[in-house]
Amino acid sequence: MKSNFEFTESGLIFSIKDRETMRKFKYTAEDFSSHGEAFKWLKKYVDTEGKFPSIDMIRTVQPTLDSSASDAGFKYCYDEFKEQVQWRRLMEIHQGTKDLMGENTREYLNKLLPALNRLIVTSSDDVTPYDDGLTDRYDEWQDRRNLREKSKEGIVGVKTQFKIVNKTGIGWMGGNLISLFARPTVGKTWLCVDAAVTAAMAGNRTLLISTEISKHDMNLRSDVVTAQRMGFEFSHTDLRTGNPINEKEYIKFLKKNKSQNSLICDRISGKDGMSIDDISGLVTQHKPQFLVIDGVYLIGSSNSKKGSAMWEQSHSLFYGLKSLALARDIPVFVTTQANRDADNLYVTPKADQVAFGDALIRASDTVLGVAMVEGNKNQRILQIEKYREGANPADKIYMHFDVDKGKIFEEEGTGFDINWADIK
Repeated sequence: MKSNFEFTESGLIFSIKDRETMRKFKYTAEDFSSHGEAFKWLKKYVDTEGKFPSIDMIRTVQPTLDSSASDAGFKYCYDEFKEQVQWRRLMEIHQGTKDLMGENTREYLNKLLPALNRLIVTSSDDVTPYDDGLTDRYDEWQDRRNLREKSKEGIVGVKTQFKIVNKTGIGWMGGNLISLFARPTVGKTWLCVDAAVTAAMAGNRTLLISTEISKHDMNLRSDVVTAQRMGFEFSHTDLRTGNPINEKEYIKFLKKNKSQNSLICDRISGKDGMSIDDISGLVTQHKPQFLVIDGVYLIGSSNSKKGSAMWEQSHSLFYGLKSLALARDIPVFVTTQANRDADNLYVTPKADQVAFGDALIRASDTVLGVAMVEGNKNQRILQIEKYREGANPADKIYMHFDVDKGKIFEEEGTGFDINWADIK
Protein backbone atom coordinates (compact mmCIF):
# COMPACT_ATOMS: atom_id res chain seq x y z
CA MET A 1 0.00 0.00 0.00
CA LYS A 2 1.43 3.31 -1.02
CA SER A 3 1.89 6.00 1.67
CA ASN A 4 0.16 9.36 1.76
CA PHE A 5 3.60 10.87 1.12
CA GLU A 6 3.83 9.01 -2.18
CA PHE A 7 0.31 10.03 -3.24
CA THR A 8 0.92 13.71 -2.41
CA GLU A 9 4.30 13.85 -4.12
CA SER A 10 2.97 12.03 -7.18
CA GLY A 11 0.04 14.44 -7.39
CA LEU A 12 2.41 17.41 -7.26
CA ILE A 13 4.51 16.15 -10.15
CA PHE A 14 1.41 15.44 -12.24
CA SER A 15 -0.11 18.87 -11.47
CA ILE A 16 2.89 21.09 -12.25
CA LYS A 17 1.97 21.87 -15.85
CA ASP A 18 3.23 25.43 -16.45
CA ARG A 19 5.93 27.87 -15.34
CA GLU A 20 3.56 29.84 -13.13
CA THR A 21 2.78 26.72 -11.08
CA MET A 22 6.45 25.73 -11.07
CA ARG A 23 7.34 29.14 -9.59
CA LYS A 24 4.74 28.76 -6.85
CA PHE A 25 6.41 25.53 -5.77
CA LYS A 26 9.30 26.75 -3.60
CA TYR A 27 10.74 23.37 -2.63
CA THR A 28 13.62 21.31 -4.05
CA ALA A 29 14.04 17.61 -4.84
CA GLU A 30 15.70 17.15 -1.44
CA ASP A 31 12.41 18.04 0.26
CA PHE A 32 10.70 14.97 -1.24
CA SER A 33 10.63 11.80 0.81
CA SER A 34 9.82 9.37 -2.03
CA HIS A 35 9.90 10.99 -5.46
CA GLY A 36 12.75 13.49 -5.46
CA GLU A 37 14.32 11.87 -8.52
CA ALA A 38 11.05 12.18 -10.45
CA PHE A 39 10.91 15.87 -9.58
CA LYS A 40 14.51 16.32 -10.80
CA TRP A 41 13.53 14.62 -14.06
CA LEU A 42 10.55 16.98 -14.46
CA LYS A 43 12.69 20.11 -14.02
CA LYS A 44 15.38 18.78 -16.37
CA TYR A 45 12.77 17.92 -19.01
CA VAL A 46 11.31 21.44 -18.86
CA ASP A 47 14.76 23.06 -19.02
CA THR A 48 15.79 20.89 -21.97
CA GLU A 49 12.56 20.75 -24.00
CA GLY A 50 11.14 24.16 -23.09
CA LYS A 51 7.73 22.63 -22.38
CA PHE A 52 5.99 20.45 -19.80
CA PRO A 53 5.48 16.72 -20.32
CA SER A 54 2.01 15.23 -20.71
CA ILE A 55 0.52 13.10 -17.96
CA ASP A 56 0.86 10.03 -20.19
CA MET A 57 4.57 10.71 -20.66
CA ILE A 58 5.08 11.15 -16.91
CA ARG A 59 3.32 7.83 -16.28
CA THR A 60 5.53 6.10 -18.84
CA VAL A 61 8.87 7.59 -17.78
CA GLN A 62 8.17 7.59 -14.03
CA PRO A 63 6.20 4.35 -13.40
CA THR A 64 6.84 4.49 -9.62
CA LEU A 65 4.51 7.48 -9.30
CA ASP A 66 0.98 6.83 -8.04
CA SER A 67 -1.17 7.22 -11.18
CA SER A 68 -4.33 7.65 -9.08
CA ALA A 69 -2.97 11.05 -8.00
CA SER A 70 -2.92 12.45 -11.54
CA ASP A 71 -6.10 14.47 -10.98
CA ALA A 72 -5.59 15.36 -7.31
CA GLY A 73 -4.90 19.03 -8.13
CA PHE A 74 -1.95 21.28 -7.32
CA LYS A 75 -3.47 23.23 -4.41
CA TYR A 76 -4.50 20.15 -2.45
CA CYS A 77 -1.16 18.40 -3.00
CA TYR A 78 0.86 21.55 -2.30
CA ASP A 79 -0.92 22.16 1.03
CA GLU A 80 -0.43 18.52 2.02
CA PHE A 81 3.21 18.56 0.93
CA LYS A 82 3.97 21.66 3.03
CA GLU A 83 2.55 19.96 6.12
CA GLN A 84 4.57 16.81 5.43
CA VAL A 85 7.82 18.71 4.91
CA GLN A 86 7.24 20.75 8.04
CA TRP A 87 6.58 17.58 10.05
CA ARG A 88 9.77 15.93 8.79
CA ARG A 89 11.83 19.01 9.59
CA LEU A 90 10.30 19.18 13.05
CA MET A 91 11.25 15.54 13.64
CA GLU A 92 14.80 16.30 12.50
CA ILE A 93 15.01 19.14 15.01
CA HIS A 94 13.71 16.85 17.74
CA GLN A 95 16.22 14.14 16.89
CA GLY A 96 19.06 16.66 16.90
CA THR A 97 18.24 18.13 20.31
CA LYS A 98 16.56 15.34 22.32
CA ASP A 99 19.85 14.15 23.84
CA LEU A 100 20.12 17.46 25.69
CA MET A 101 16.67 17.21 27.27
CA GLY A 102 16.95 16.90 31.03
CA GLU A 103 20.74 17.36 30.99
CA ASN A 104 21.50 20.97 30.02
CA THR A 105 18.32 23.03 29.77
CA ARG A 106 20.04 26.25 28.64
CA GLU A 107 21.99 24.54 25.85
CA TYR A 108 18.87 22.61 24.84
CA LEU A 109 16.86 25.84 24.49
CA ASN A 110 19.74 27.63 22.74
CA LYS A 111 19.68 24.95 20.04
CA LEU A 112 15.94 24.31 19.94
CA LEU A 113 14.53 27.85 19.74
CA PRO A 114 16.63 29.12 16.77
CA ALA A 115 15.92 25.88 14.91
CA LEU A 116 12.17 26.25 15.48
CA ASN A 117 12.31 29.88 14.40
CA ARG A 118 14.09 28.91 11.15
CA LEU A 119 11.43 26.25 10.58
CA ILE A 120 8.64 28.83 10.93
CA VAL A 121 10.34 31.22 8.50
CA THR A 122 11.20 28.64 5.84
CA SER A 123 7.71 27.11 6.03
CA SER A 124 5.98 30.42 5.32
CA ASP A 125 4.86 31.36 1.81
CA ASP A 126 5.06 35.02 2.87
CA VAL A 127 8.84 34.83 3.36
CA THR A 128 11.10 33.30 0.74
CA PRO A 129 14.89 33.01 0.73
CA TYR A 130 16.70 35.51 -1.49
CA ASP A 131 19.74 33.34 -2.27
CA ASP A 132 18.28 29.84 -2.69
CA GLY A 133 20.35 29.03 -5.79
CA LEU A 134 17.29 28.68 -8.03
CA THR A 135 16.75 30.49 -11.33
CA ASP A 136 13.18 31.62 -10.65
CA ARG A 137 13.94 35.29 -11.25
CA TYR A 138 15.56 34.48 -14.59
CA ASP A 139 12.40 32.57 -15.57
CA GLU A 140 10.34 35.57 -14.49
CA TRP A 141 12.55 37.88 -16.58
CA GLN A 142 12.02 35.57 -19.58
CA ASP A 143 8.26 35.78 -19.05
CA ARG A 144 8.43 39.59 -18.94
CA ARG A 145 10.55 39.64 -22.09
CA ASN A 146 8.07 37.36 -23.85
CA LEU A 147 5.21 39.59 -22.75
CA ARG A 148 6.95 42.63 -24.21
CA GLU A 149 7.65 40.82 -27.47
CA LYS A 150 4.05 39.64 -27.80
CA SER A 151 2.49 42.96 -26.77
CA LYS A 152 1.78 45.41 -29.58
CA GLU A 153 2.97 48.21 -27.31
CA GLY A 154 5.99 46.29 -26.02
CA ILE A 155 4.99 46.63 -22.37
CA VAL A 156 4.84 44.46 -19.27
CA GLY A 157 1.66 44.75 -17.24
CA VAL A 158 -1.71 46.25 -18.13
CA LYS A 159 -1.75 48.76 -20.99
CA THR A 160 -2.40 52.34 -19.85
CA GLN A 161 -4.15 55.09 -21.79
CA PHE A 162 -0.95 57.15 -21.60
CA LYS A 163 1.58 56.58 -24.41
CA ILE A 164 4.35 58.27 -22.42
CA VAL A 165 3.91 55.68 -19.64
CA ASN A 166 3.67 52.74 -22.05
CA LYS A 167 6.94 53.84 -23.68
CA THR A 168 8.77 53.03 -20.43
CA GLY A 169 7.98 49.35 -21.11
CA ILE A 170 6.00 49.15 -17.87
CA GLY A 171 2.24 49.53 -17.79
CA TRP A 172 0.11 49.23 -14.67
CA MET A 173 1.75 46.38 -12.75
CA GLY A 174 0.23 43.85 -10.38
CA GLY A 175 0.18 45.28 -6.86
CA ASN A 176 0.08 48.89 -8.10
CA LEU A 177 -2.41 51.38 -6.68
CA ILE A 178 -2.96 54.24 -9.14
CA SER A 179 -4.94 57.24 -7.86
CA LEU A 180 -6.34 60.13 -9.89
CA PHE A 181 -7.99 63.24 -8.44
CA ALA A 182 -9.65 66.39 -9.72
CA ARG A 183 -12.42 68.83 -8.92
CA PRO A 184 -16.01 67.78 -9.87
CA THR A 185 -16.91 68.14 -13.60
CA VAL A 186 -13.28 67.91 -14.73
CA GLY A 187 -13.67 64.35 -16.07
CA LYS A 188 -12.61 61.72 -13.53
CA THR A 189 -15.31 59.25 -14.57
CA TRP A 190 -14.46 59.56 -18.26
CA LEU A 191 -10.78 58.86 -17.46
CA CYS A 192 -11.90 55.78 -15.50
CA VAL A 193 -13.89 54.57 -18.51
CA ASP A 194 -10.94 55.28 -20.79
CA ALA A 195 -8.57 53.34 -18.49
CA ALA A 196 -10.95 50.37 -18.40
CA VAL A 197 -11.60 50.36 -22.16
CA THR A 198 -7.88 50.64 -22.96
CA ALA A 199 -7.02 47.68 -20.73
CA ALA A 200 -9.94 45.54 -21.92
CA MET A 201 -9.23 46.11 -25.60
CA ALA A 202 -5.61 45.09 -24.95
CA GLY A 203 -6.91 41.72 -23.74
CA ASN A 204 -7.01 42.32 -19.97
CA ARG A 205 -10.12 41.23 -18.07
CA THR A 206 -11.28 44.48 -16.43
CA LEU A 207 -13.75 45.21 -13.63
CA LEU A 208 -15.06 48.81 -13.52
CA ILE A 209 -16.86 49.75 -10.31
CA SER A 210 -18.81 53.02 -10.09
CA THR A 211 -20.08 54.45 -6.81
CA GLU A 212 -21.61 57.58 -8.38
CA ILE A 213 -22.73 56.76 -11.93
CA SER A 214 -25.26 54.07 -12.81
CA LYS A 215 -24.23 50.95 -14.68
CA HIS A 216 -26.52 52.04 -17.53
CA ASP A 217 -24.66 55.32 -18.03
CA MET A 218 -21.27 53.63 -17.63
CA ASN A 219 -22.28 51.29 -20.47
CA LEU A 220 -23.13 54.27 -22.70
CA ARG A 221 -19.85 56.03 -21.88
CA SER A 222 -18.00 52.80 -22.62
CA ASP A 223 -19.88 52.58 -25.92
CA VAL A 224 -18.65 55.89 -27.30
CA VAL A 225 -15.05 55.36 -26.13
CA THR A 226 -14.90 51.78 -27.43
CA ALA A 227 -16.60 52.76 -30.69
CA GLN A 228 -13.88 55.31 -31.43
CA ARG A 229 -11.23 52.58 -31.07
CA MET A 230 -13.20 50.33 -33.44
CA GLY A 231 -13.77 52.90 -36.18
CA PHE A 232 -17.31 53.94 -35.24
CA GLU A 233 -18.51 57.28 -33.88
CA PHE A 234 -21.53 58.05 -31.74
CA SER A 235 -22.57 60.89 -29.46
CA HIS A 236 -22.95 60.14 -25.78
CA THR A 237 -25.57 62.86 -25.56
CA ASP A 238 -27.60 61.29 -28.36
CA LEU A 239 -27.37 57.82 -26.88
CA ARG A 240 -28.32 59.07 -23.42
CA THR A 241 -31.22 61.31 -24.45
CA GLY A 242 -32.68 59.26 -27.29
CA ASN A 243 -31.76 61.76 -30.02
CA PRO A 244 -31.66 60.38 -33.59
CA ILE A 245 -28.59 58.25 -34.37
CA ASN A 246 -27.39 55.99 -37.16
CA GLU A 247 -29.27 52.98 -35.83
CA LYS A 248 -27.77 50.45 -38.25
CA GLU A 249 -24.24 51.50 -37.31
CA TYR A 250 -25.04 51.32 -33.60
CA ILE A 251 -26.47 47.81 -33.91
CA LYS A 252 -23.46 46.80 -36.03
CA PHE A 253 -21.10 48.14 -33.35
CA LEU A 254 -22.93 46.42 -30.49
CA LYS A 255 -22.84 43.04 -32.28
CA LYS A 256 -19.15 43.45 -33.14
CA ASN A 257 -18.20 44.51 -29.62
CA LYS A 258 -18.06 41.09 -27.93
CA SER A 259 -14.63 40.72 -26.33
CA GLN A 260 -16.16 39.78 -22.92
CA ASN A 261 -13.19 41.44 -21.19
CA SER A 262 -15.19 44.28 -19.62
CA LEU A 263 -17.27 43.97 -16.45
CA ILE A 264 -19.21 46.87 -14.90
CA CYS A 265 -20.74 47.08 -11.42
CA ASP A 266 -22.58 49.92 -9.64
CA ARG A 267 -24.02 48.16 -6.58
CA ILE A 268 -24.17 45.01 -4.48
CA SER A 269 -27.64 43.47 -4.30
CA GLY A 270 -29.29 44.02 -0.93
CA LYS A 271 -26.81 46.67 0.20
CA ASP A 272 -26.90 50.45 0.27
CA GLY A 273 -23.19 50.82 -0.47
CA MET A 274 -19.95 48.93 -1.01
CA SER A 275 -17.09 48.02 1.28
CA ILE A 276 -13.57 46.75 0.74
CA ASP A 277 -14.83 43.26 1.63
CA ASP A 278 -17.53 43.52 -1.04
CA ILE A 279 -14.99 44.53 -3.66
CA SER A 280 -12.62 41.77 -2.58
CA GLY A 281 -15.49 39.33 -3.03
CA LEU A 282 -16.16 40.63 -6.55
CA VAL A 283 -12.48 40.24 -7.41
CA THR A 284 -12.49 36.67 -6.06
CA GLN A 285 -15.59 35.82 -8.06
CA HIS A 286 -14.75 37.48 -11.39
CA LYS A 287 -10.92 37.33 -11.32
CA PRO A 288 -10.17 40.61 -13.15
CA GLN A 289 -6.65 41.47 -14.26
CA PHE A 290 -7.36 45.18 -13.76
CA LEU A 291 -9.68 46.85 -11.22
CA VAL A 292 -11.00 50.40 -11.73
CA ILE A 293 -13.00 52.21 -9.01
CA ASP A 294 -14.66 55.53 -9.76
CA GLY A 295 -15.44 57.53 -6.60
CA VAL A 296 -13.34 55.59 -4.13
CA TYR A 297 -14.24 57.99 -1.30
CA LEU A 298 -17.72 56.38 -1.19
CA ILE A 299 -16.29 52.92 -0.52
CA GLY A 300 -16.69 51.81 3.09
CA SER A 301 -13.79 50.43 5.08
CA SER A 302 -14.54 47.12 6.76
CA ASN A 303 -11.60 47.26 9.16
CA SER A 304 -12.08 50.66 10.78
CA LYS A 305 -13.80 50.68 14.16
CA LYS A 306 -17.31 52.04 14.53
CA GLY A 307 -17.18 55.72 15.46
CA SER A 308 -13.53 56.09 14.46
CA ALA A 309 -12.31 59.41 13.04
CA MET A 310 -12.62 60.02 9.32
CA TRP A 311 -8.86 60.05 8.86
CA GLU A 312 -8.67 56.59 10.46
CA GLN A 313 -11.41 55.28 8.17
CA SER A 314 -9.66 56.76 5.12
CA HIS A 315 -6.33 55.28 6.18
CA SER A 316 -7.97 51.87 6.54
CA LEU A 317 -9.70 52.24 3.15
CA PHE A 318 -6.69 53.28 1.11
CA TYR A 319 -4.27 50.82 2.65
CA GLY A 320 -6.97 48.18 2.29
CA LEU A 321 -7.03 48.89 -1.44
CA LYS A 322 -3.25 48.66 -1.62
CA SER A 323 -3.36 45.34 0.26
CA LEU A 324 -6.02 44.10 -2.16
CA ALA A 325 -3.81 45.01 -5.13
CA LEU A 326 -0.86 43.17 -3.61
CA ALA A 327 -2.83 40.12 -2.46
CA ARG A 328 -4.53 39.65 -5.85
CA ASP A 329 -1.47 40.76 -7.85
CA ILE A 330 -3.54 43.17 -9.96
CA PRO A 331 -3.29 46.92 -10.57
CA VAL A 332 -6.05 48.99 -8.96
CA PHE A 333 -6.97 52.37 -10.52
CA VAL A 334 -9.09 54.70 -8.34
CA THR A 335 -10.43 58.24 -8.54
CA THR A 336 -11.33 60.69 -5.81
CA GLN A 337 -12.25 64.36 -5.50
CA ALA A 338 -10.03 67.27 -4.65
CA ASN A 339 -11.45 69.42 -1.85
CA ARG A 340 -12.65 72.99 -1.96
CA ASP A 341 -9.15 74.37 -1.50
CA ALA A 342 -8.52 73.33 -5.11
CA ASP A 343 -11.21 75.70 -6.41
CA ASN A 344 -9.38 76.60 -9.65
CA LEU A 345 -10.48 74.09 -12.30
CA TYR A 346 -7.57 75.11 -14.52
CA VAL A 347 -4.80 74.25 -12.05
CA THR A 348 -4.00 70.61 -11.26
CA PRO A 349 -4.74 69.93 -7.58
CA LYS A 350 -1.86 69.20 -5.24
CA ALA A 351 -1.69 66.14 -3.04
CA ASP A 352 -2.58 68.13 0.08
CA GLN A 353 -5.78 69.36 -1.60
CA VAL A 354 -7.35 65.90 -1.66
CA ALA A 355 -9.82 65.05 1.09
CA PHE A 356 -8.01 62.71 3.50
CA GLY A 357 -5.44 62.39 0.73
CA ASP A 358 -2.36 61.86 2.88
CA ALA A 359 -3.06 58.13 3.28
CA LEU A 360 -4.06 57.80 -0.39
CA ILE A 361 -0.89 59.48 -1.60
CA ARG A 362 1.34 57.35 0.64
CA ALA A 363 -0.45 54.13 -0.33
CA SER A 364 -0.40 54.90 -4.08
CA ASP A 365 2.34 53.97 -6.52
CA THR A 366 1.22 56.52 -9.12
CA VAL A 367 -0.67 59.74 -8.38
CA LEU A 368 -2.28 61.92 -11.07
CA GLY A 369 -3.87 65.35 -10.68
CA VAL A 370 -6.18 66.55 -13.46
CA ALA A 371 -7.18 70.07 -14.56
CA MET A 372 -9.11 71.69 -17.41
CA VAL A 373 -7.46 73.89 -20.05
CA GLU A 374 -8.75 77.45 -20.02
CA GLY A 375 -10.37 78.39 -23.34
CA ASN A 376 -10.46 74.80 -24.64
CA LYS A 377 -13.16 72.53 -23.23
CA ASN A 378 -11.85 69.53 -25.18
CA GLN A 379 -8.44 69.27 -23.50
CA ARG A 380 -7.08 68.31 -20.08
CA ILE A 381 -3.71 68.41 -18.33
CA LEU A 382 -2.61 65.57 -16.05
CA GLN A 383 0.16 66.28 -13.57
CA ILE A 384 2.12 63.22 -12.40
CA GLU A 385 2.47 63.90 -8.67
CA LYS A 386 4.13 60.57 -7.87
CA TYR A 387 5.55 57.69 -9.90
CA ARG A 388 7.11 54.81 -7.97
CA GLU A 389 8.09 52.60 -10.93
CA GLY A 390 11.22 54.64 -11.68
CA ALA A 391 12.02 57.98 -13.24
CA ASN A 392 8.92 60.11 -13.81
CA PRO A 393 8.15 59.63 -17.53
CA ALA A 394 6.74 63.15 -17.91
CA ASP A 395 6.00 66.17 -15.78
CA LYS A 396 2.62 66.59 -17.46
CA ILE A 397 0.42 64.61 -19.82
CA TYR A 398 -1.76 66.50 -22.28
CA MET A 399 -5.02 64.83 -23.25
CA HIS A 400 -7.49 65.47 -26.05
CA PHE A 401 -10.86 65.28 -24.32
CA ASP A 402 -13.86 65.36 -26.65
CA VAL A 403 -15.80 62.99 -24.41
CA ASP A 404 -19.17 63.30 -26.14
CA LYS A 405 -17.65 61.53 -29.15
CA GLY A 406 -15.42 59.29 -27.00
CA LYS A 407 -12.26 60.93 -28.32
CA ILE A 408 -9.92 60.64 -25.34
CA PHE A 409 -6.25 60.30 -26.20
CA GLU A 410 -2.83 61.65 -25.35
CA GLU A 411 -1.71 64.54 -27.51
CA GLU A 412 1.58 64.24 -29.37
CA GLY A 413 4.32 66.13 -27.56
CA THR A 414 3.45 65.11 -24.02
CA GLY A 415 6.14 66.10 -21.58
CA PHE A 416 6.97 69.36 -23.34
CA ASP A 417 5.46 72.82 -23.49
CA ILE A 418 2.71 72.89 -26.07
CA ASN A 419 1.11 75.80 -27.90
CA TRP A 420 -2.50 74.67 -27.72
CA ALA A 421 -3.44 76.97 -30.60
CA ASP A 422 -1.28 74.82 -32.88
CA ILE A 423 -3.20 71.66 -32.00
CA LYS A 424 -6.14 71.01 -34.31
